[in-house]
Amino acid sequence: MQGTKKGDVLPPFTTRLRELKRQAEAQANAFKGDGARVWNIPEDITATHLFADIRSLHGAKDTGYDRTTINNRYELCFQSADDPGTVGDVIGLKLEMDYLAAAERAFRFRHASTPRLLTHAACRRWFQAKGPVFAFIEEAVGNAIQAGAVV
Repeated sequence: MQGTKKGDVLPPFTTRLRELKRQAEAQANAFKGDGARVWNIPEDITATHLFADIRSLHGAKDTGYDRTTINNRYELCFQSADDPGTVGDVIGLKLEMDYLAAAERAFRFRHASTPRLLTHAACRRWFQAKGPVFAFIEEAVGNAIQAGAVV
């Protein structure tokens, strides 16, 4: 059965990408001596978001990082066995969600306090070195390759 297209390149994703392109150009010009370097802050994030809501788990809910529309479209792909989305919908929408989530995480890290960053880095490196993270990744890749070879 062929699926029905349910995905699109949606505004939260395109808005953020176009904004990053403008900011990158402005920063490149600043490094060439044409203007001052500006902070890389999304245009829809106000001082209120930066100094209050940014610490909240849902602080960026009303900003360009909001993935609700994309999540809803993604869910539509799986809601009906008779009318599923396409493989392209699933891949494209998942990329949009993941890219925005990574961009939000990077934004929050850029504006986190120094103690929070140091604590996060220390814990992360300790557990990556001592824990099963890298061994698990290697095992998962090997298992995927082996499972794919079984006919």
